[in-house]
Amino acid sequence: MKKSVKVISILLIIVAAFSLILLGLSRRIKKGTEVTMDTVKRGELISLYSTNGIVESKNKKEYYGFGNKVVKVYVKEGEKVKKGQKLVDFEVQDLTNQLKIAENQYEIAKLQLESLKEQKEKLNTSMQGQNIQTQQGQNLDNQIKIQEKQVEIARLNVLSIKENIKKQQKFIVSDIDGVVTFLNAKEGAMAQGLIVTVEDVSSLNVALNVNQYDIVNLKKGQQVIVKFYDKSYKGTLDYISPVATKVQSMQGVDTVIKAYVKILNQDENLKSGFDVDVDIILGRKDNALKVPAEAVITDKYGNEYVYVVENGIANKVKIKTGFTSDVEVEVVEGLKEGNKVILNPPSTLTNGAKVFEKEVKE
Repeated sequence: MKKSVKVISILLIIVAAFSLILLGLSRRIKKGTEVTMDTVKRGELISLYSTNGIVESKNKKEYYGFGNKVVKVYVKEGEKVKKGQKLVDFEVQDLTNQLKIAENQYEIAKLQLESLKEQKEKLNTSMQGQNIQTQQGQNLDNQIKIQEKQVEIARLNVLSIKENIKKQQKFIVSDIDGVVTFLNAKEGAMAQGLIVTVEDVSSLNVALNVNQYDIVNLKKGQQVIVKFYDKSYKGTLDYISPVATKVQSMQGVDTVIKAYVKILNQDENLKSGFDVDVDIILGRKDNALKVPAEAVITDKYGNEYVYVVENGIANKVKIKTGFTSDVEVEVVEGLKEGNKVILNPPSTLTNGAKVFEKEVKE
C-alpha cells in the first residue's frame, strides 16, 4: 500500500512539472520570439579611424659617434640645454701625433731627394765635356725618380691626415633649445652609434604608421582626438608622407605610410615616447536620424531592412541609409524618430511575427 502511494506521488510530481513546462512554452508561444530592441533617435554621427601612435618631439636632433674616445660629457639625461651648448668632447690627440710623424717623413723624403740631386749635379760637373753616361749616373737618375715618388707619397699622406683632422669629431654642440632625452656617452669610452638625442619637448607630435589600405581615407587637416589613459587632447593631421615604407610586424612585413598628428593642447602629463590611442575624425553629421548598425540587415540584392516592432509585431521595413559611423547608421528614408527596432534579428524571424523584448537584468 505504501509503495503504491509513493509511486502515485512521483507520477503526480512528474505530471505537475510537465504541465508547468507546457504552460511556460504556451505563454512563450503566445508572446512570440524574445528580441533585443533599441529606439530610433536623432543625434550626432561620427566616423572614426582608430589606431595608436607614439608621442615624439616635432623638433628632434640625434647625434652619433664614429669610434672616437669620449673625453668629457657636459650634460645628463633629462637636462635642459640651449642651442650652441657643448654636449660632448672627443679625443683628437692621436691624429695630431700622426700628422707630426707624417710631416717629419715628408721633410726627410724631400731632404733625401735634394741630396740625390746634389750628388747628380756634382757628378755632371766632374764629367763636364765628356759625352759619356756612367753607371753611377744612371743609378742616381733611377734613385731620383724613386725618391720623387716617395716625396709625393709622403706629401699626400700629410694632406690625407689633415683632411681627416678637419672631418674628425672634436665635440658635439646642440643645434636646438631642448631637453636631453637620450644619452649613451661615458668619459673614457669609445663613442659608437647614437649617443645623444635632444628634443624640443614644448612642441609634440604623434607619429603614426598607417596601413596602405586605410591611408585613402586620411587627409591633412582632419581633426584628431589623442587619448592617454583618462585624458584627451585635441589635434590635427599635420603631415602624410608621400612615400610608403616597409616595417616588420607580427604577421611579417607591412607596407605603411608615415603620418604625424600635431597636438594642440598638450600639457606636462604628455611625454615624448608615450604610447597613445588616436581617433581621426573622417566625417561628422549633426542631428542625423540614426539606428545601431546591428539593426540593419542586407539581402543578397543589396537592399537594406530593419524590423520595426509595433504592438508586439515585427514588421520588416525597407530603409535607405546615408552617413555611417563605426556603430551607427543614418536612416534617410523608411523610419521616424521613436520607432522601436530589433537588434541582431534572428535569421528565422519573419515579417509579422510576434515578438517580446528581452528583460534586462540589473
